[in-house]
Amino acid sequence: MVEAHYKMAAVVRLTGIPANTLRTWERRYGITSPDRSAGGARLYREDDVVRLQLVSALLEHGEAIGALADLEIDDLRARLDVHRRTAPEPLSGPAEVAVAVLGQGLAAQLRSAPHAGVELFVPFDGGGVDELLAERPAVDVVLVQLAALGSSPVSAFRQVMEITGARLGVVVYDFAPASLLWRLGDAGARLVQGPSRIASLVQVIQDHLDLDRVRRASRPFPAPPTDDERPERYFGPSELGWLREARSGIQCECPNHLASLVESLNAFEDYSLKCESRDEDDAALHASLALGAARARAQLELLLQSVIEADALEIPDQGGPEGV
Repeated sequence: MVEAHYKMAAVVRLTGIPANTLRTWERRYGITSPDRSAGGARLYREDDVVRLQLVSALLEHGEAIGALADLEIDDLRARLDVHRRTAPEPLSGPAEVAVAVLGQGLAAQLRSAPHAGVELFVPFDGGGVDELLAERPAVDVVLVQLAALGSSPVSAFRQVMEITGARLGVVVYDFAPASLLWRLGDAGARLVQGPSRIASLVQVIQDHLDLDRVRRASRPFPAPPTDDERPERYFGPSELGWLREARSGIQCECPNHLASLVESLNAFEDYSLKCESRDEDDAALHASLALGAARARAQLELLLQSVIEADALEIPDQGGPEGV
């Protein structure tokens, strides 16, 4: 059985798919079925990451999620290969991929095997972390045996990725504690359980480069909001109550409708903040819902204010946004 080593944040980083989108796809299409940690957090397998990367790349080519959700990984790759062959320019990234290899066994394996599909250039071959940090090669990919990362593998992996500027770091392991693999996944590592053939590692590189190339050429998924501060409310309950019944000079009911919409979003925002959560993912989802409702409400408040000004409505003094 393949272990599940990637938490939600790691999958978002590796695939570019927002967390809310992943949850929706799981619920609506069953595209993945992640395990759960003891605390209830989602845990994804390597196959889940591969599937989601391929789906993400195909969506950028205009395919529909409903048509992709039930396809096997080989079928997804075949569809992407059609796009790759018919595209006006190659979709596999640079013609030559610079790779740094850490670990003598992995380096020997790489030297003895053909690199079908990806032309690999290896400026750093087989040394350890200290040698790599001294040479500071600029590469596209880091292939590393877990043992080569030493006694502080997560810290060493982060250093290696920062120094090399690599877009992909692949860690090959035989046996390791689940907690260590989770932390490596959170640091952005692709985790491949050994012993692994070079063809499998090259396929990981190929998938990543395909997605990376398509992302750069296409419109990416919208990034999750980084500013989690909710906009303050402009209208209080009493002001909204008055606006629901107000009559404008041009017999327009837009102030009534907009006030009702703002009230509904206020109520949903409050509900989302108070809603009981089952686990950390659920709590994050409800916080995101509250933030989204607040932002939508702020936009409607601007529209409502513009209607108030256009209709020359004078709201009686209600004492400000009480009850917020």
